[in-house]
Amino acid sequence: MTPDFMGQGASEKRATLGFPLQSTPWTTELCRYLHQEYQAALLSGKDASMSNWEKYKNNYSYIHIGTHALMDSDQPLSSKLLMGSEENDIDFYHILQSRIQAELVVLGACETGLGKDNNANDIYSLAQAFQYSGVKSVIQSLWKIDDETSNEIFQKFYYYKKEGYESARALRMAKLDYLKSHDGEKLNPYYWAGLVFISNEVYDEPGSHLWWIAALLAVALAAFFLLFKKNYEK
Repeated sequence: MTPDFMGQGASEKRATLGFPLQSTPWTTELCRYLHQEYQAALLSGKDASMSNWEKYKNNYSYIHIGTHALMDSDQPLSSKLLMGSEENDIDFYHILQSRIQAELVVLGACETGLGKDNNANDIYSLAQAFQYSGVKSVIQSLWKIDDETSNEIFQKFYYYKKEGYESARALRMAKLDYLKSHDGEKLNPYYWAGLVFISNEVYDEPGSHLWWIAALLAVALAAFFLLFKKNYEK
């Protein structure tokens, strides 16, 4: 397995740290797309190592990690991002002990938002580990996401980021574009709703988080309606 790692810089020099494995071809395609279209730095194969993670993790404001995740709901500190070899895997504890200065980390792996309730109104998940380490915002997954459709959404997400949209809105617009361009089974929320934006930052607009929740619910209801309508008309 040969992961890639990409990162998008805070300055005009753009990059994205990513670790897509050979078994996830759409993730590999996404990272190559970011490298070509946005001049993103790309580390792949043997270069996608723990030592390079430590070396480059604070060089970029945007980090994209596209790989597999191993979730352990009983022992959340054992959950980890699989980097192709055990010595290069990035586990919950290692992330928690790091100081990562990125503005945004995008976790293109399954179930990164799942974990164990720590009895303090919080969840021990890989996404939360990145937030505890200092990352301002994270895009996480709530279930075993579809690699092809998720990376299609990610590609649109980065397009809207380049256009100047803040991350939550860029993700919403990417999902709406996805819904407009698909029909039938691909409208099922399984294919697009599992990617969720979370942030430590406080938005200036009062109640903005409630607006986003309402918007996502509306999109979900619309998707269910369209799917039901298409099935009914058959």
